[in-house]
Amino acid sequence: MRLRVMDLDYDRQALFVCSGKGDQDRVVTLAEELIVPLQRNLEVVRTLFERDVMKEGAGDK
Repeated sequence: MRLRVMDLDYDRQALFVCSGKGDQDRVVTLAEELIVPLQRNLEVVRTLFERDVMKEGAGDK
C-alpha cells in the first residue's frame, strides 16, 4: 500500500484508500491518536525533500 499526503484528511479524520481489496476505493476513519505522529512525520519528510531539492539545484550551476 502506498500512502500519499493527498490521501489524508485530518479535518474529517479520514484516510482515502484507492484501489484497495477488490480494486475498490474506500474511506476509512483515521484514528485520532495517529494524526499528530503523521503530521510530524510529514514535516520531517518535507524538510528532507526540500534539502534534497536545494542540493540538486546547487549542483546544476
